[in-house]
Amino acid sequence: MSSIDPSVSGIHPEWLKLQDFQDDKRPVSALVKFANNQHVDGHNSKLTTLIIALCNVTGWSADSISLKLRLQFDVHLTAQDIWDFNKQFMAARDNRDFDEAEMRLMVIMGRTARAYSVTVFRDRPGKRIQHTPRPVVNPFPRHWNPNPRDLAPSTQLLPGYSAVERQAHVKEMEALGLDKFHTKLFPLEEKALEQIGQQPAFIITGLLRRWFTEVLDAVRLLPPEHPLDIAFHDQRSAQYTQTMLNNLQKVFGSHEFTGIPYADGLIKISSFADGCRILMDTFFEDRLRVIAYLRDLQIRQQLASKPNPFFSRLDIKDIADDDKECPICREEFGDNDTVAIRLDVCCKKIIGANCLMDWMRIGDTCPCCRHELGVEFYHRLCLEVE
Repeated sequence: MSSIDPSVSGIHPEWLKLQDFQDDKRPVSALVKFANNQHVDGHNSKLTTLIIALCNVTGWSADSISLKLRLQFDVHLTAQDIWDFNKQFMAARDNRDFDEAEMRLMVIMGRTARAYSVTVFRDRPGKRIQHTPRPVVNPFPRHWNPNPRDLAPSTQLLPGYSAVERQAHVKEMEALGLDKFHTKLFPLEEKALEQIGQQPAFIITGLLRRWFTEVLDAVRLLPPEHPLDIAFHDQRSAQYTQTMLNNLQKVFGSHEFTGIPYADGLIKISSFADGCRILMDTFFEDRLRVIAYLRDLQIRQQLASKPNPFFSRLDIKDIADDDKECPICREEFGDNDTVAIRLDVCCKKIIGANCLMDWMRIGDTCPCCRHELGVEFYHRLCLEVE
């Protein structure tokens, strides 16, 4: 804005351009009157008015306002502090709604603070914080290491929810097997969700069960020897995570300032919404990894119980000298090679097992005669190589 609405009396344009909302002690009559002698502890009318503006015209959550104040003005107030002050402020006004001049003042303050939410930009106030539940205490750390092999304290996403606990959780799920797998929460998941508040936990629980019901139904409908489509279900999990964030915003307000920048392998958790997104993603990741492993194990057990018409396993020492050159890499089988595969289903060529495995990862035809080998061939080969 190039000028300030003259109907907002007592505010000079140059004063509004100042970025230091913490130390400027110059009294401004409109703000003092607006603040109604209510002040955030340790701060002046200017910051008080900014906080009230962000609470009532942006549609942001208290968590996003806390992040905005911390990143732009180095003002450290928790989401609970902000929500509680706004409630106190409104109570001092007897919950009286803002008049037109006060609304203009708050929109100006929001724009001056570069609070470019859609609602401020279009002069349409968003959902006010007093119409949202009090935010929960953010239990997530500022940094988190997703590497499960790193057992440093930064690996703990929540108290009691670390790499060690997740590894034990995965073993617990694997021990169930496919037939007994269920969509209910496991003890570790329950313990984690208890720490993020009832409403976020309710949102995540419902969506987790819906997604995993899809996964289990898909496993039951798979044709014999067909693995689980991990990429598809991973993509679906991302859609469910976005739904969770959308539902979280409907309850607490917009989280538009959240983000997960990466630095030195650590994930920076900037807000409560970031933490919820990461937690839900770990639930999805662990469950999908286990169900894919159990499906693969089921396929292997089925294949091991049937004759193999596709190939024969040969020890390198038993191969004739004329057949000791691998047709893929064109090198002779050496001391590091222990297994070779004779293709009984097509051209009878003898190929190094590892070379054939690498070939099959990018195609399903014979490297020598181009005969289609198929999915069952690949799974039987995995059994031999691994």
